[in-house]
Amino acid sequence: MMGRNMQPDRSNEQFIYWPSDIVITVDVGGAIAVSQEDPISSLVGFPVAWKTRPGNSAEIRIYSEGSYDSNGQLAFEANSAGRKINPIVKYDLEQTALGRAILTEIYSDTRLIRGSQKTHPHMVFFNGEVYGFISNFNESFINKTVDVLPLTDPKLEAK
Repeated sequence: MMGRNMQPDRSNEQFIYWPSDIVITVDVGGAIAVSQEDPISSLVGFPVAWKTRPGNSAEIRIYSEGSYDSNGQLAFEANSAGRKINPIVKYDLEQTALGRAILTEIYSDTRLIRGSQKTHPHMVFFNGEVYGFISNFNESFINKTVDVLPLTDPKLEAK
C-alpha cells in the first residue's frame, strides 16, 4: 500500500478532481486452477490457466486523502469482514474520471482483468479498455466501451 503526495498540475485541466495524495492498495488472496468449463478463457480470448479466488480476492483499490500518523505513516483500520485492513481515507477514486483513467492504465495488460459493480454502468477493465455491463442475474455485456480520459494529454506531451 502506498500514499503519494501529488501537487496539482494545472497545465492539464481534464480532471475535475486532482487529489493532494493517492493511496493504492493491492490485495491478493491466492489463485486457483481454471477448469475447462470456466468461461474466462472465452471472455479474454486466450487460454487462462490460473485465476484468483471468487470474492474480491485480488484487487487494486485507489483512494485519496489518506490519514497519516505523526511519523507520516498511512493509518489503517480493520474492515467489517475482519479479513483485511483498510487504509483510513476520505474518498474512493474508482468512480471518478481520474480513478477510471488510472485503473485503465493498470489493466491495460491482458494478463489482468477487473470487474466492478460499484458503478453504473458496471464496468470491466481489460486490455486498456473499459466495458460497461448490466447485471440482473444473467450477465449481459453491452457491446460499447466506456469513455475514459487518458492520464496524459497528448497535446502537452508534444511540448
